[in-house]
Amino acid sequence: MAGNSLRVILVAFVMNMGIAVAKLVGFFITGSAAMLAEAVHSVADSSNQILLYLGINRSGKTATAAHPFGYGMEQYIFSFLVAIMIFTLGGAFSLYEGIHKLMHPSQTIDYVYVNVVILGVAIILEAYSSYVATKEFKKTKGQMGLFQYLTNSKDQVLVTVLFEDYAALLGLIIAALGIGLYIITGMVIFDSIATILIGVLLLVISVFLYREAKSLLLGEAASLEDQEKLRAAIEGHGSVERLNELLTMHLSSNQILVNAHVKFKQDLTLKEVENAIDEIELKMARTVPLVFKVFIEPHQREIVNDIQNLVKNLPEDLDNKQ
Repeated sequence: MAGNSLRVILVAFVMNMGIAVAKLVGFFITGSAAMLAEAVHSVADSSNQILLYLGINRSGKTATAAHPFGYGMEQYIFSFLVAIMIFTLGGAFSLYEGIHKLMHPSQTIDYVYVNVVILGVAIILEAYSSYVATKEFKKTKGQMGLFQYLTNSKDQVLVTVLFEDYAALLGLIIAALGIGLYIITGMVIFDSIATILIGVLLLVISVFLYREAKSLLLGEAASLEDQEKLRAAIEGHGSVERLNELLTMHLSSNQILVNAHVKFKQDLTLKEVENAIDEIELKMARTVPLVFKVFIEPHQREIVNDIQNLVKNLPEDLDNKQ
């Protein structure tokens, strides 16, 4: 999963850097506000790819005594930073630039057809980047719908890149419409309106990504499907009377922490309970490969019963030894 995400990030980074340079050249030639907003957007996206790469790279570090569960949540921290970057460098700047141009409009946009060419090339490059991200997304989402995957996925890196690519593609289309309406009507206001719309689009995207990253940082449970599989693995064991409580938490996109409070059958010895726990843990790991750490707590009665049996049989054991 990490290797595929890295490929998506690399493609997006290369495309965004090329697009950013082209847009900046277009802005300096024409003075288009929409082109400047799009250039800043592409620079921010390129910076975001670096942050996402760092998140994946750092999340793979080996667990230490200070961090016994590893560094998987580094992915979510850097995704959180990306959401902030999109909000500030992308959305807020574009909104400010669009409003500023609306209040202080210029008379014309110089060399307007330069913008048309640059936007056309940028749309092609961004479409390719979106295609690569979508292809990987289809492999990952399985039978889930788009909205279901975006709201339930724990692979925040892929979700972020996918959102960035589609937001960039939609932003380019908006900018192209603004330039097109200017060419048709000669009214520069359409360029300013396009800039504002790009800013609003990026603000909406950043808020969604922020909410998702925050939820994962706070400790989000495994999917309902995985929870049902884990429940079945526990309750299906012959030694289990019932499952009292199941707690799960994602430590990264591919690591799940599991804590279960289980009531075993009363006639089991402590050794039999221990063997049952080992078997259940193995079955859970096979059923849900993302399981990383498992803690199964037997109901206190099993432990008490076993201690009582030890105490009850102690005099008999001593007599036999004598």
